[in-house]
Parts: sequence; C-alpha cells; structure tokens
Amino acid sequence: MKNFYSPEWERISQIIRHYNFTSILSFARHIGLQRSENLYQIKRGNNRISRELAERISEHFPELNKAWILTGEGKMFPNEESNPILKQIAEIPFFPDFPTIRPPADPDKFLYYSKQLIANADFAVRCNTDELTPLYKREAVIFLRRCALDKPVVYGELYFVVTDYCRIYRKLRKAPHDGEIVLESHNREKYDDMVIAFEDIRELYIVE
Repeated sequence: MKNFYSPEWERISQIIRHYNFTSILSFARHIGLQRSENLYQIKRGNNRISRELAERISEHFPELNKAWILTGEGKMFPNEESNPILKQIAEIPFFPDFPTIRPPADPDKFLYYSKQLIANADFAVRCNTDELTPLYKREAVIFLRRCALDKPVVYGELYFVVTDYCRIYRKLRKAPHDGEIVLESHNREKYDDMVIAFEDIRELYIVE
C-alpha cells in the first residue's frame, strides 16, 4: 500500500523533529493538548491544521512563523537574521517520491535542518528502499548532492546511481578493467554487487 503523504503533517513533523520531542503524545502535551488524536488525524490526512492549533503551537514556539504553520507559506523561521541560533538552520528542497520524481522538478516543500547536517547537499529525499539497511531505515530523510559525470568519483562513498536500466544506491569501487566501475551493495543480505560501464551512468548523486 502506498504511504499517504500529508503536507499538513509534514509541517507538524518538522516541528516535532526540530525540538527533539520523543513522540507525538509528548508534543501534544507540551502545547497543552490532553489527547493527541487530532494530531493523528492530521497525520492520516483526515484533518487540517486549524487556526486554534496553529495558535497553540505559536504560543509555545513564538520563533516559528504562524502563517507557515497554518498554510505552509513562507519560511518556518521568519526572523533568522536576528537570531544567531536560527542562522545555523538552512532550508533544503524535499522530494518524498525520489527517485520516481527527480530534480529538477519542483520540490514538494522545504525542510529545515542544521547547516552542518545538510553540508553541501542539493536536496533531501525520503528513503523509499531497503537498499540502505541498516544505515538508513525506510522513511528516513537523506541528503543528496548531484555530481558532474566528468569529475572523479570518490571510491568507497555512497552514491545514488541512475542508468537506463537501474536506479540504485551503491558504494562505488574501482573495477579491475578500465571504463568500468563496481557498484557495491550496502545491504548485502538482499542485494548483489554489480559491475557496469561508467559511460552507462546518466545521473550520479552522492549521499552527504
């Protein structure tokens, strides 16, 4: 069954992650809700973020942009320039259906993380595969940077490789024959290594 994607819930989830709440219930109690059912209904796509809920969140986290909480418009933190802590936070485009829908299509939304965590990534994606188990679980957010194919690759690093016949996450290793490259599986219990011609690669992204 395809996972339902709720933009309303994505904003709530960003707040929960940013402030390191351990559960939906702990977040609900922090903002004064006796029960977390309304939040779960938002997660399921049955409810939208009400003005009352946005007010509650804004009251407890005044640094957040109330309009962003309610509608998704604008930035999560409107006063970044005046707050030294917020200066360490950056926004990054997010693609929940990658690699089915790939850049340069418009992102679903922007997520907010520390600049140190994002590093030099171009965009964030949802991990929709078990190829990266146990390094990344399904639904985890990972960061990718597009690589120029005329530049040297970094052997031993993890990449997302796009060819005409596969789209896979693999570590790149030097092949014994010139013009080829080894795609080393991370989840070796389920996936085999591959050897392909480097010229077959159409797009290449390194996992930051």
